[in-house]
Amino acid sequence: MVNVLDKDKILWYVMRAYKNENTAEDRLSNETYGLEYFIPKQKVLRTVKGKKVFFMVPVIHSLVFVHASHQKIVDFKHNYYYDLQFVTWKSGGELVYLTVPDEDMTNFIKVCKQADEEVHFYKISEINKEKDKINIEKGKRVRVHGGPFDQVEGYFIKVAKKRGRQLVVIIPDLLAVSAEVKQEYIQIIDWDYGNTNYPPRIDWNRGIGTGQILNHEEGISISPKAKIGYFAQNGYKYNSNQNVMEFMQKDCDYNISEIR
Repeated sequence: MVNVLDKDKILWYVMRAYKNENTAEDRLSNETYGLEYFIPKQKVLRTVKGKKVFFMVPVIHSLVFVHASHQKIVDFKHNYYYDLQFVTWKSGGELVYLTVPDEDMTNFIKVCKQADEEVHFYKISEINKEKDKINIEKGKRVRVHGGPFDQVEGYFIKVAKKRGRQLVVIIPDLLAVSAEVKQEYIQIIDWDYGNTNYPPRIDWNRGIGTGQILNHEEGISISPKAKIGYFAQNGYKYNSNQNVMEFMQKDCDYNISEIR
């Protein structure tokens, strides 16, 4: 969110192409006058003349992200496509523009563009609500090291109807995208000391722990030949109103047959 004071500052603006995002994309991609943009899309299977065909369609109808200065976007609208509109609202009598930080947008785009990976999108209404698909409060802030999502930051969390934990990247107030990532690529960068499922970042006031060694934190020297592993010991609290299977399923990545 931003109040536009510096109209020449380049930001990721959230916009709507109310009549047709295909036309907006055609104009924005023009080599002569176009602007940097991104439209999140997903694969959809449709039947065409009796054959099953995959199409890439927008995740949210009319949603467009544009990376440019406010002034350049206004000029673009005036000269090439007026139906592209800023997402705004009034706050304290001032007009506020919805924007996305560069780092968040970079993470989001990198996950979305991995066509070879299975990615899933969620509306903001599906996050942190009763019976939600994604509960961020139960996740850990992480950075990926290696693989197709190298250097992406997001949340490592259990997602409804997915067997393993997923990397989730969120665009606040809009949507989220998730993808499966190998656990060995994950580094925890934000830690709740009340949960011991994963090793924490370094905290010199608490002393050196497994997480500091495992993540090669600053101030720790480790031989390149060393192989580091760890066990996480959890303190469980059993709710007498649950049966054993309900308790096991709550935070488990496995189905009932595997638990048994």
